[in-house]
Amino acid sequence: MAGAEWAARAAALGLIAWMLAAMLGRGSRATSRRAADGPALADSLAAWSADARAESLWVRLDTAPGPVTRAWLRALSRAGSQVTWSAAHATPVVIAMIPLADPAGGARILVSAPRGARVRVADQVSMLDSALVRGPARSMAVPPTYGAVSARVTLPNGDTAVVARTVPRTAPPPRAVLVIGAAGWESKFVILALEERGWSVQARVRLTPTMMVTQGATPIDTAHVSAVVALDSTADADAGAIARFVRDGGGLVLAGRTAASPPLRALAAGGVGARVVPAALAFTSDMPRRALGFWPVAPLTPNAVALEMRDGRVAAAARRLDAGRVVQLGYDDTWRWRFADGDDAPAAHRAWWSAVVASVAYRSEAAATTRPPTAARLTLDDPAPFAATVAALGPPVRAGAFSATHPRQSGGGSPLRLWVLPVILLLLLFEWGSRRWRGMT
Repeated sequence: MAGAEWAARAAALGLIAWMLAAMLGRGSRATSRRAADGPALADSLAAWSADARAESLWVRLDTAPGPVTRAWLRALSRAGSQVTWSAAHATPVVIAMIPLADPAGGARILVSAPRGARVRVADQVSMLDSALVRGPARSMAVPPTYGAVSARVTLPNGDTAVVARTVPRTAPPPRAVLVIGAAGWESKFVILALEERGWSVQARVRLTPTMMVTQGATPIDTAHVSAVVALDSTADADAGAIARFVRDGGGLVLAGRTAASPPLRALAAGGVGARVVPAALAFTSDMPRRALGFWPVAPLTPNAVALEMRDGRVAAAARRLDAGRVVQLGYDDTWRWRFADGDDAPAAHRAWWSAVVASVAYRSEAAATTRPPTAARLTLDDPAPFAATVAALGPPVRAGAFSATHPRQSGGGSPLRLWVLPVILLLLLFEWGSRRWRGMT
């Protein structure tokens, strides 16, 4: 019996010594739970990286952290620290930039932000555009940019702005455009407008029913041609090749009554209605195409969308056809626009035709690439800061939720001490009771 008493006493003393050592260890690491605000975060990150006792880290910010801060916090998290973040204005904002298939350059920028927010898009030289977000995303067409492009989003209540950045992709010039039509003013000035814009233009112009003048002789496929512009029924002879070209990803523009031609009807965005006479006698800078007559696109095919309306009628529509795109323009005789009063009429006619062709032109996605990753690019390229932070560190927590998400103390052994003290008491009670029992007997 005495041996059991000595064993119980030794076990109790050992547990007491272990608890004292654990308490001393916890005291030496009492500063393991760290917190830092945005202004002091840079210094805190450097200090935390050099301190092995920094186990529980909390970062308080106004918005989601940038790529450098996010990467640093992720490295600390992977090194064993428990990283939590909160942001007063952790608003999801995304910016995407798609190069336009236009020889003049430029891009289409899409910004996703809360409805009612104000978006200001700028490059590293100047502001490009600003607008209100009225739907899931805002789309903007911008000229060629310099450096990284940023979207500064101010929330509807005027709170702190959220900034997302992206680095433009570089892409080679689009391939040639094939214009097919009868000899006349429309063919001449469509070809001229595209060439002036910088497009490489091939042409098949019909002089007589049996005579065709060609400019360029490449086959109609996506390896050589980015888009086909069919101005009239001259394109009927190439209908089979055009159909294969579009289904493989090429672009097609059907102008005037071309969509009514039986060989091309299956490719159109809709039918062709009765011609509508011009709604204005003179071209104006704000609505120049009201001075053009057009053939309404009616009815639309099930997957077509209206691009332009004139007095309740569809003047332009588009559709997807397998991998390619088709735009059907009801307008004919657009050459008249070029001869309108005003010095800007030729430029407006040129820009409009180029935009129509660019909207359908084929461009290989593999051709659009970013520059090699550099430290500067990695710093500037942050198209979705909130989503990237959630992916790296998890979702944000409420400002007062840090203690709830970090119940573990850094001294070690917290769960064990819940049962160590009762065990020590039982061992001492056993040892004391055993000695009393032996004394009584």
